[in-house]
Amino acid sequence: MLTDTNVFQPDLAFFSEQRRRFLSEKGAEGPPDLVVEILSPKTARLDLDQKRVVYARTGVDELWIIDPEGEEVRVYHLREDSDLPKVILRLGDVLSTPLIPGFQISIEKIFQRF
Repeated sequence: MLTDTNVFQPDLAFFSEQRRRFLSEKGAEGPPDLVVEILSPKTARLDLDQKRVVYARTGVDELWIIDPEGEEVRVYHLREDSDLPKVILRLGDVLSTPLIPGFQISIEKIFQRF
């Protein structure tokens, strides 16, 4: 839950130790540091528009939009610019974030099919 009127369930959310206080028995009662949304035909418009704007307004630091069809990851640094991705990663690139020290994953691994 981000506000009383904006209750979203992202595909993945990361809460740092500093924001762990937002997690309760009721669920998330404040913004995570990082949100990951995986696009699908049914949710793409909501993920790319309304959710992105609300995430920025409520204090989410970083948003990753994973596009399986285009095999790309759009990384938004919402405090800097909520309208344009900071970077668009494609096959051959590596995804990392200062929010999770030591974390990195190749874009190929994200889109690997089993």
